[in-house]
Amino acid sequence: MRFSIASYSLATALALGSSASAAFSGCPANLAVQITNNLQNGNVHFDYGSCRLSKTGTGYEVGAVNFLTAGPDVYHIVKAYDALTNSDNEFNSMRDILKANADNYRPSAVGLEGLCDAWSKASANDSFKTIQNAIFTKNYFNPSQQYADRVGLQQSVNRALMLNTAIVHGSGSSVSMLGGMVRQTNKLVTQDMVAIGDTSPLSVTNGGAAYKVSEANWAELFLQTRARFAENGENNVHIRSFRYAMGNNAAASWEDSVKYLDGSGSAASVSCGDTYSSYATAANNYLV
Repeated sequence: MRFSIASYSLATALALGSSASAAFSGCPANLAVQITNNLQNGNVHFDYGSCRLSKTGTGYEVGAVNFLTAGPDVYHIVKAYDALTNSDNEFNSMRDILKANADNYRPSAVGLEGLCDAWSKASANDSFKTIQNAIFTKNYFNPSQQYADRVGLQQSVNRALMLNTAIVHGSGSSVSMLGGMVRQTNKLVTQDMVAIGDTSPLSVTNGGAAYKVSEANWAELFLQTRARFAENGENNVHIRSFRYAMGNNAAASWEDSVKYLDGSGSAASVSCGDTYSSYATAANNYLV
């Protein structure tokens, strides 16, 4: 996971955020998170205790959706955990380093050699998992769906694409994050691009002009934009998987299950009979 855009108090960190949009919640949102989990970690479930050095040289990536130490999320999770443990916990020896990394977006792993042991032990605590859920919802799920609302996306696959992009590239507004990619995609729209029979096209403004664009056409332009920033470009596993999902799931709103390509490139499916988190305690009652 790249960097998020939000800063928050302990109260908001401990309160599970509600969905940013009623258009994407319950089963469809659950399916979207399962897909991204599989593509990132080979498992549809949140791996709360995971910890490893980032392949991109951005320190460590840990927890439910690969939170990075080279940004604020990990420190904020620890800070919220501190409030529950009177600041006497597994992170005592590295708290100041985590804060410095967060404040300066510093990618260093120096001084964090014990992080993986500490994170694994803390993740045995239900409250630590709950904090991770809250940070995911507030800093990644909600911003991704706010962007989807601004564009006017309705189809589950395209809303899932916004969430996946936020998790993989970050939910911020810089050029290589979700917000920047949305802006660049809109700039590619220079004429009406409406499919025959499309009665609900998007309205995209570019340079003062407004154009009508089918969701499918906008999503393809978005994937082309994202490929510029993705590892392996057009062959990136996330991009290939979403192109497959777009072509192999007819329903505009996902129900029960969805087909996609897994991390190995093989056809797979996920179902709402499963859940990305053990804390989604009832059917269709997910954290998002």
